[in-house]
Amino acid sequence: IMASSARYFDEDFDWNEHARSIESSGVLMSLPPLTDLQINVEVLNPEGTSGQQSSVQDDNWNSFFDSHEEGMIYKPRRYLIPEFGVYWEKEHLDGILEVGCGYGCACFPIMSKFPNKRYIATDYSAKALEIFSNKLSTMDASIRERVGVELWDITESPNPKIVGMSHGVGIILSVFALSAVPPSYHQSCLQRFKQLLSTASDEGYILFRDYGMYDMTMFRHRIRLEENLFARQDQTLCYYFSLEYLANLVTQCGLRVVELKYATVINRNRKTNEEMRRVFVHGVFA
Repeated sequence: IMASSARYFDEDFDWNEHARSIESSGVLMSLPPLTDLQINVEVLNPEGTSGQQSSVQDDNWNSFFDSHEEGMIYKPRRYLIPEFGVYWEKEHLDGILEVGCGYGCACFPIMSKFPNKRYIATDYSAKALEIFSNKLSTMDASIRERVGVELWDITESPNPKIVGMSHGVGIILSVFALSAVPPSYHQSCLQRFKQLLSTASDEGYILFRDYGMYDMTMFRHRIRLEENLFARQDQTLCYYFSLEYLANLVTQCGLRVVELKYATVINRNRKTNEEMRRVFVHGVFA
């Protein structure tokens, strides 16, 4: 995604032309039909299933991170620094809370770059936080002392306690996190984020990056649960956002859209020379 820490690519192709090509090619017909697999029924409806969605997805994500304990499946997300550069540089936004930190692909590059920031790393998976904490223990003390770790299920757990942030939470970083929960929870999750931003001494921001409509991976799934909601082979979820859906969702939560667009990136498989057209959603909400 980046050639260097100073460059960021997000307009490798025109999304509208890409969408027209997808829609006219008939590839949408290749999407799997909606399924009602019993293993996933309890995941989709938050009403009357308290704890079930949490336990099912908790097990799935713990298994995922257990299978990738070495922490090498995702590269460091250094591209987030130029992507959201102006917000990192705001002095009053010195408290960051990350949703779905995994094993630190975003946290460690950011904290290495900005020595004045404090960070709360949260995740749905206890296994992910175990790996994260082990990696954190190898970091320099100047980073370790500024990072807190907390288990947080954004669909139902109480909000994390905000400790050691003099200006409150000024930034909530949500990177490939909201796509991992069913859309029936999206609004309540954003409302939780809004509550956390209310601790900021000045206007705070949600920095958002997630899967976008017609990303190439959308057409590789074999299990489709809802219109844009799919399950991977390991039963973890993946939702693909449209700009219209996300803008409406943000507005309904009483938040303001500051930035919102599709980020389009062309990756190329070095072995096969296959061109891979990736679509992400870039958003900033306040």
